[in-house]
Amino acid sequence: METTQKNADKELVKFIYYKPQSMMRFLSRNGVVLNAKPTRREILHKTFEKLDDKKFVNSLNQMLNAEREENNSNFVVVASIVIAAASVVATGVDQYRKRKLLTRETEADVYANELASYEQSRSIKAASMDEQIAESVDDYQQTLLQQSTKRQKNAIYIVGAVGAVLLVVLFTKNLWSNGR
Repeated sequence: METTQKNADKELVKFIYYKPQSMMRFLSRNGVVLNAKPTRREILHKTFEKLDDKKFVNSLNQMLNAEREENNSNFVVVASIVIAAASVVATGVDQYRKRKLLTRETEADVYANELASYEQSRSIKAASMDEQIAESVDDYQQTLLQQSTKRQKNAIYIVGAVGAVLLVVLFTKNLWSNGR
């Protein structure tokens, strides 16, 4: 069921429906007598009965305009609060992002430092091992040289001993072959 009321009448009905206490005070200030506990329907009928009085209508329009302005100012206040809250939230989110980024960068720096120290210790260890290997090679060369020298001396002694034995054998053979 659709009503064909004017916009002003619809606005008045909404006001009476949502703010019956305000309308009751307005009616009583303008000389309208109401029951002790009036219903919205009674407030509505009494209001529409007085719409023929121009003074009443002017006062009613002033009250409704003031109500609209209050609603508009409330809207502006609410919009300002919403904008401020959004700004605070955006700032908070931005600060959180910056802290998170800083934390990640710090963790990355710590990890990079750990890797650098690991690489440095590995390089030092490798250099130490290279030095030990070089020393071992030098020691091994010295040992081989000493053993080679000993073998050469031993070979000379053996060759000399074999030569001496051969000389003794040949000398003895010569002596026996000459009969002496």
